[in-house]
This record gives sequence, C-alpha cells and structure tokens, in this order.
Amino acid sequence: MYQLLKDYRSLPNRGELVLPEFRRIRDGLKANYTRVLQYHFENPRAVPNNHLLIRLLMSLNIPINNEPEIYNDKVRDVALHVAKSLKMTTALYEGAAFSPGVFYGQHVTEVIWGTVDDYDTSMIQTRWRELTPIRVLYHPKTDLAFEVPDGKHPSQEAGMAVIVVNIPMLASQYRMWRLEQMANNIESHRRVAQFLMELPLPRMLASHVDIVLMNRLIGSFFDIELPTYKSHHAFHLIDWSNDVDAMNARLLKYMASKSYTFDEWVSQIPVAFTEDLHDHLLLPELDFMRPVQWAAVVARLALVTFLVQFNYKFGTGANQMYLNYLRRYILQMDVGRMLESGLSRERYEDVRTLIELGIEPYL
Repeated sequence: MYQLLKDYRSLPNRGELVLPEFRRIRDGLKANYTRVLQYHFENPRAVPNNHLLIRLLMSLNIPINNEPEIYNDKVRDVALHVAKSLKMTTALYEGAAFSPGVFYGQHVTEVIWGTVDDYDTSMIQTRWRELTPIRVLYHPKTDLAFEVPDGKHPSQEAGMAVIVVNIPMLASQYRMWRLEQMANNIESHRRVAQFLMELPLPRMLASHVDIVLMNRLIGSFFDIELPTYKSHHAFHLIDWSNDVDAMNARLLKYMASKSYTFDEWVSQIPVAFTEDLHDHLLLPELDFMRPVQWAAVVARLALVTFLVQFNYKFGTGANQMYLNYLRRYILQMDVGRMLESGLSRERYEDVRTLIELGIEPYL
C-alpha cells in the first residue's frame, strides 16, 4: 500500500477547491475546532489512569530536565521498544488490534501505530502547544459533532480505525507542559491524565474531521444513510452536515465527468485541515516493513474500495496502472494471512469479505 497514492505532488489540480462553497464550510469547521480546543484548554477533564498513552509516557522514564533536543533523541532511542511492550504496531513489531478502541471506544477496533518520525523540533521551545502528535489515518465515523476521541465516542458506527502516535513528539509536548505546570504552581500541577485531555486528544480532531469529510463523500456514493448531528458538548457548535452532503452530491457528479486517475480523484476530495487529502493520508516514514503492512491495508481499505468501484462505474482506462498494482499487492503480500495475524477472527472476516467483494471484482 506504500506505493499507492504516492506520486501526487506534481498533479496540476492538487489541492484545488473544485466547489467554491467549501471555503465557507472549511472556515466553519475550523471555527468549531478552535472552539473545542479552547474549551478543553480552559476546562481539562482527565482520561482514566490506565489509558494506553499514560502507560506509554510513564514507561519512557527519561528525566525531563534534559535539554529539549537531547530529551527528544533519548525518547526516540527507546520509543519503539516501549511501544512493543504495550502491543502497539511499529516498524519492528506487528502489534495487536485494540478492542474496544482506546480512542473511539466500544464499537471500534483500533490499530495504534507508534512511530519516531522526524518533525520540526524547533516547535518544542516556542510552539509546543501546536504540536499534533496523534494523527488519525482512518476511522469509521461520519458525524461532524467534534467529539474528542477519549474512548467514549457516543456514535454507534462500528468498524476499524488506524491511529498514528509520534512518540517523541508526544513526549516532548508532555515535557514542556509538565515544566510549565511546575513553574506556575509546583504544589498543584495537573496530572498526565489531564494533559492528554487538554492538548493531544482535542488536537486529534483535525485529522478526525478530515476523515469524516472523506467518509461522508464515500457514504454518499454508496447511498449509505448518514447519521444526524447530535452534539454532546456543553457549548454550541454549528452543524455543517447538510452543507457538506449537498456539496458532495455536486462533487461526485463533477468527479464522474472527469477522466481522472486515482490520485487526481483523491486530490479533489475536500479536507479542512490539510492542503490535500494526500497529505493527510501519508503513511509513517520508513515503516514499510512487513510488520506494518497490515496496518497500511486497514488504513487505506475504505478509500481503495471507493476508488476501484468509482472507477468501475465512471473510469475511462486511466487507472490501469493502479489496478495492476492492487492485483499484484493482494497476491504477493498474501493480504489475507497478513491481516489474520493482527485482527480478531470477527474483524478479519469483515475485512477479508470487503476485499473479496468490494475490491477484487472491480480490478
């Protein structure tokens, strides 16, 4: 899956807003996001003390009095081994799926992918609050209620999710937060459980919402009934669901009229928090070894299902290279056996059925 949807930076229409009304929708979604961030910054709750990310941070055991760059490097040295001990998926270890999900709760099975990817470490000193160490590659939700992924998501929509955790970035953000707490009031600083609900979990919503936008477009194509908006926040947010759906109906007609490649179609799917959906879907650096291939399959499965069936219905032969790649990948990587090693029997059967009925007949 690493070679699929990869050669896109030279696309002539990359990041183009096909429908001008999305500018208004995008600005509204960003305003909702800012409101949620502000609320949780001012009123941080706490996740349970046994939360996976608490155990991850507490297991690193690196003194926070190290200089920022040194601290980041020391975390990087031990991060993948700690992640393995917690059954996270890494470049060195297949890991296991978490069910119920750590972030999306009861109805979702999650692959939690620990990485040590490079990032702009200059942000550690001055813009550490803006770091986004947790990124959602895929989830099954379609609501725009901006519910923070704290393990208690009220939506009943079931499926799989793939979440990437940049461990050095998360640890460095926590280090700066802890130092600030100690400087402000060393006797009453907040706990790590509150840090998670103040910064990294709410900031997940940027990638979460971009996947919601993709999911609603895919749902519209497959005529899936999308849920109504139900907010559980203590404050008001504007519901953009109807506007998004009306835009998607027009966008699907536009996409169907173009002899586009998979990459060009993906580039037309609107996102609110990145320039282009490709940027959001980037898989972790260097993690191309077999232990993580099953996670990459799960992360791309819904989008690939949409693309091959959309192409089957409207394509003009421009995607033969992509279809040939998928045929080879499914055969050579022995996708069924690879998925079986990481998933429960029930989830494996669901995914295998989707590949056999939703992808293979359309290649």
